[in-house]
Amino acid sequence: MKKMGVFLLLFWISVPLLAQDGDNKTNQSKNNCSFVDNSAGTSMLPIIGDVISAVRYLEDSLGVEVVRIEYDIISDKKTSTRMLYQEYSYGIVAVGDYRVNKIKIDAYEMKGKKWKLLSSNARNSYLALLTIAPKETAEYSFDVIVEEFTKGYTAAHYAIIYYH
Repeated sequence: MKKMGVFLLLFWISVPLLAQDGDNKTNQSKNNCSFVDNSAGTSMLPIIGDVISAVRYLEDSLGVEVVRIEYDIISDKKTSTRMLYQEYSYGIVAVGDYRVNKIKIDAYEMKGKKWKLLSSNARNSYLALLTIAPKETAEYSFDVIVEEFTKGYTAAHYAIIYYH
């Protein structure tokens, strides 16, 4: 994976997300659909809109294959596991919705019978990205951690996107 591609990914995803308005809880995707949260603030639509933009960029501009997307609610940390194959280099992107100010992603590999930290990325943003080139085909674990919520929130929706 080229470093310029990683930079462009973060920049390209950040621009539409910067248009999010925390008071209105909205996001506009490139197809001009409105991804407005509901009055209870529980809709997945805002994070889905963000991920649509990210997937379009990954597939159309970088020419990579998105191989998995997970969505969930998060109040502190969530863990996801995935088999990674040594013949691929992977990108893993964590995206928080408008309620997330800072997000972090940690990757672990199994060493013996314990998970060992392999890589970490904390950003002063609602996006975090790791790239991993596995030395062997194995199961890896990923922790997505919200380090700071937008004022007034203690939970949010997030997505984790795996691509190669």
